[in-house]
Amino acid sequence: MNKHASKLKMLSTQFDSPHGLSNRHNYSTARDILTLSIACMKIPRFREVVCTKTHKTMSLNPTKTLYSWENTNKLLGNQKHWVGCKTGVTDPAGPCFSGFYENKRKGHSYFVVVLKCKSMEQRWIEVPKMVKWAIKTKKYIK
Repeated sequence: MNKHASKLKMLSTQFDSPHGLSNRHNYSTARDILTLSIACMKIPRFREVVCTKTHKTMSLNPTKTLYSWENTNKLLGNQKHWVGCKTGVTDPAGPCFSGFYENKRKGHSYFVVVLKCKSMEQRWIEVPKMVKWAIKTKKYIK
């Protein structure tokens, strides 16, 4: 992971574990998370997975157990034009979000990265506001 981060020029990032959970040796910046998000969203299978609201599958064993996963990105399906990416929370970084807003019809596309949100739920309020602001501001900048 660190070699790939270096190739992407993520100069303020260090991975010490693959899961991203709290670890004093894991660190990054919003800019580096943005760089990684942009690279990942170019991978069709990754994009498909992070855009999926829920996924169900049946085990192959004789019990035929049904497993179900639900994406923690509350913008998927609830807000138009949001295309997955990553949610998370750790003690040092607080509630985080990296996501992509895309409205092809109007020509809008924005990546949003927020770290240390006030609360888990506040992400889903503030992130759409940021995109609305960007769309409005873009109209006045030529």
